[in-house]
Order: sequence, then C-alpha cells, then structure tokens
Amino acid sequence: MCRPAPAGVGAVRQVGWREWAALPDLGVHRLRAKFDTGARACALHAHRIELVQTNEGEQIRFKLQPKSKWRQAPFVGYHRIKDTGGRVTERPAILITIEVGGTSFEAEVCLVDRSAMRHRLILGRQAIAKRFLIDVSQTFLHPLPSKAAQPAQATSTIDYHS
Repeated sequence: MCRPAPAGVGAVRQVGWREWAALPDLGVHRLRAKFDTGARACALHAHRIELVQTNEGEQIRFKLQPKSKWRQAPFVGYHRIKDTGGRVTERPAILITIEVGGTSFEAEVCLVDRSAMRHRLILGRQAIAKRFLIDVSQTFLHPLPSKAAQPAQATSTIDYHS
C-alpha cells in the first residue's frame, strides 16, 4: 500500500515505474516510458540526429526508428550526462511536451541512441519532481492513451517491446 504524498507536495499523480506516455509535439501517440529516479535528465531514443537552422531558430531533426519519418523540435543546448557505465557524454537536448496519466508538462529531453536499452523514453528526476509519486511495485496504472483522442494523420505509435 502506498503512503499519501507528503504534506505540501500539492497535486501529484501516482504512477507505476512504467507508464504509457505521449509526445504530442512529435506526433507520437504512445510509447512506454520508465520513471527512473536514478537519472537526473530525461532521455529519448533517436536515430540520425541533426542540428538544423530554421526560421524559428536552431532545431534538432531526428528519427525515432530507422525507417520512421523525420521529427523536429527546438534545440535547447547540449547536456553533459554521466551514463550508467560512468562515461560522461554531451547529448543534444530538445524541449517538448510529455503527457503521462492525464498530466501534461514541458521537459528538456536528451536525444541518444538507446537501441540496446529496454526503454526508449526515460523520465528522470527533473521531470518527476513535484509531479509524480512512483509506486515501484506497479506498472501501467494509467490506461493506454486512446487512438481516437488524436487526429490520425498527426500521430504514430511507437510500441517497443518491454
């Protein structure tokens, strides 16, 4: 049984350690996300990451899968990240909206090749803090986002195996 949120925390949503997420800015209807309190930053799996100049400023262009369509989001800079092996790398970061369990928020997300990893989207402490209370004994406490809720031409499903 989970304890209630600590006093003064405000409206936090209880989630399992894995939940369905949507990335509406990227046209992604749903993908599995892992809440990772050991990670400071968020990370999203990406292929063919390119920095491009547009009328809106610097943008990052990338693919979520090798044969998927190109996605584009505002470039916010490079973040120095220490990976699980202790190596420090610089990763490009984008600013996007993330939706999980009825909660929508903006977050900086680092793009990195996570093809060897089980979870393609990691939500780190910066995104979790003051928004979510994680029940580590549970997964998928919130329903799968409905395809009917999104325009068909603007969305895609990235349903990686868990």
